[in-house]
Amino acid sequence: MLKGIRLRTADIVLIILGVLGSFALRLNLEQLILDYLPTIGVMLVVALIVKPIVYRRMGLYQRLWAYASVAEMRLILQAVSLASLIVAVIVLGAHLFNLVPRLPRSVLIIDWLASMASVGGIRFAMRMLTEGNLLNEELPNSQKNAVLIVGAGSAGALVL
Repeated sequence: MLKGIRLRTADIVLIILGVLGSFALRLNLEQLILDYLPTIGVMLVVALIVKPIVYRRMGLYQRLWAYASVAEMRLILQAVSLASLIVAVIVLGAHLFNLVPRLPRSVLIIDWLASMASVGGIRFAMRMLTEGNLLNEELPNSQKNAVLIVGAGSAGALVL
């Protein structure tokens, strides 16, 4: 439960940084402040509403990320792509109806890439930290046993 709340909080911070970063990478600072502030605000609000809902519905907060694998990476790809697609459709629709005066469409792609890196990165960092703690955990010599796993294939790797 607590890890889910931490992940949601981290995702919200990363969503804000991703949207702001996508505009900052695409535009000059003076353009960003003068011309694109309404667009940034609309995209930020839409992203903060849509992305956490999609991530929750697709199960990104119900997983045990300490054992993340290729299946979880595929889930992250699907969830981030769906959420970014919904955000793009809404923001492009707002631009079409002149609710958003100026929209550089490349920020939508940059935001997708930033979301993929941040959502995947934080979850797989949890796995790396867990593996590091499990491997570096100090046990007394009397409790250490050598184990040989023979013929188990990928199941043996998981057990290890």
